[in-house]
Amino acid sequence: MATFNSFPFIFVPLVGLVFPAIAMASLFLYVQKTSIFLIFRKKIEGGKLRK
Repeated sequence: MATFNSFPFIFVPLVGLVFPAIAMASLFLYVQKTSIFLIFRKKIEGGKLRK
């Protein structure tokens, strides 16, 4: 069982490594999904405008 004195050893890597990694991965996936959507939308709209 973890005592109160061992909490800093758990939270320091969690806050310093795990939370930023999750945040960066989530932001990367969001940006990629949005940019891919915009690229396909531009191609579809561009194709309709050319005809």
